[in-house]
Amino acid sequence: MKNRIGRILGIIFVGALLSGCRATELEDRTFPMMAAVDYDEEKQVGFTYVFPVLRAEPDAAAQAGEDEVSMNYAPDFGKACKAHEASLNKEADYNHLKVLLLGTAFMEEPQQCREMLEFLWEEETFPRNTYVCVTDDVQGVILAGESQTADAGTYIEELLENHEFGEEEKLPTLGTLLDEQKNQVLPLRLPFLSVQDKTVVWTAFYEVPVDWWKNAEETEL
Repeated sequence: MKNRIGRILGIIFVGALLSGCRATELEDRTFPMMAAVDYDEEKQVGFTYVFPVLRAEPDAAAQAGEDEVSMNYAPDFGKACKAHEASLNKEADYNHLKVLLLGTAFMEEPQQCREMLEFLWEEETFPRNTYVCVTDDVQGVILAGESQTADAGTYIEELLENHEFGEEEKLPTLGTLLDEQKNQVLPLRLPFLSVQDKTVVWTAFYEVPVDWWKNAEETEL
């Protein structure tokens, strides 16, 4: 009987230790809701995360308009992503990532886009059900999203799912892009977002042709 009680107490003790470890690990994590990628005139890829909103004050919109989005730049997506993560004071946990926002300047660099998808395919970190959108104003969309009571990732997710376009077409996800990069069969229509009156809106699509997936050498043949 004593041995049985001892075993039970031992199990409880070990369980408590494991729970304590998990709680500590949770405190060391940060949860991005959206990832944004852009491309600048110096041929550098920019990357940043958007995290849950920590404020909902009446002047949040004014404050957001005065801010600038901090992005890390590098020659390719993988290096930019790693550089941004290294600048965080906690480990990024992608389980709640809702949106991958891509700048048109980045989309106009197919090789950079393919390298991004290869990186995400190999790393297997971003959820495959992450929605993918395009904009010609990455900073504007992020800042406009910060003026909402929800974070930009959640706001855009709800915008996509509740918009009439979202009801008519299957919303493209990261999984869609990862699969299509391998299959190279279908053209894609990605939601194109813009900012109107400091509000993120969806009024058009960004068309991705089939030959966009091919390398330059393949296109020339």
